[in-house]
Amino acid sequence: MQGLSIAVRFIDMVTQLSTLAVQGPISPCRLRNSRQLAIDITEFRTYGGDVVALGVLGNAVTPGYSEGEEHCREVRATYHKLKWVHMTVADAPERDATRHHPLPRLLEERTTFLLERCRARRVLHLGCLDWPIQHERLSNGTWLHGQLTEVAAELIGIDLAADAISEVQSQGYGQNIHSGDAEHLDEVASRYGRFDVVVAGELIEHLNNAGLFLESAKTVLGADGRLLITTPNAFCLRRFLRIPFGSESVHRDHVSYYSHATLSTLAQRFGYEIVHRASYRMPGMRPFLAATAERVGVLISPNLGEGLLYELRLSS
Repeated sequence: MQGLSIAVRFIDMVTQLSTLAVQGPISPCRLRNSRQLAIDITEFRTYGGDVVALGVLGNAVTPGYSEGEEHCREVRATYHKLKWVHMTVADAPERDATRHHPLPRLLEERTTFLLERCRARRVLHLGCLDWPIQHERLSNGTWLHGQLTEVAAELIGIDLAADAISEVQSQGYGQNIHSGDAEHLDEVASRYGRFDVVVAGELIEHLNNAGLFLESAKTVLGADGRLLITTPNAFCLRRFLRIPFGSESVHRDHVSYYSHATLSTLAQRFGYEIVHRASYRMPGMRPFLAATAERVGVLISPNLGEGLLYELRLSS
């Protein structure tokens, strides 16, 4: 979006904007953005030290917008010595908001990637149990938390399933696992401090509120800490096999799917930058038809593989 910066004489608004604490309606003023859409500014509020003007889009001259069509407009405003107000008016949104998101053409081996990023680091592993297939993971050596124990300098596991934690620990495993909620990590931060790496493997698709998780993860990430997220790919080719026959193949606890576009947008919306992203395929997949579809999918494009793999850090 291309904005238009304009200077507005600070005359009748001196009383309204004399301090940043002022909120509420003002005498309307009119601005125009670069697409010649008039913005009637009707209210000023303060957010995080910025004065923000809200208004209604009206008197449109661009095709596709009608007179008086309501859009909440934000105008970032600053002022100096109560003499001038400087406003930046955002362009009106395009009617068609579709975009073509560029995709990475990288295929990683999921477990290898996670282990290498956690080697000799202080690691927090969220959602560390693989219930209800925990016994299978333990018997065939594919339990990620067990593998992380071998490479991390220090490892703490957090899972919401308290009963499952007790059962695993009664068998002599997972003594470093504790009960906790990935959407509310304040208590984990106060008890264990910050970590070099936070691993959230196949977790985000289970959560009621992914935004709460991303915000909460900031409390446990150390300086230049990394958040590693893996999640099923919404556009995995094999996932479409059952749809023509009237069913969907999905884990019973999943509540969302992510693509590269949506996960990238979500991460950036919550103040993260993407260090690395790729797709991964699921090794040892069965049955035969699903495994064949997986192999064919990644031959066509890595982005038709089983899952997505993201390495994030907080934006500076």
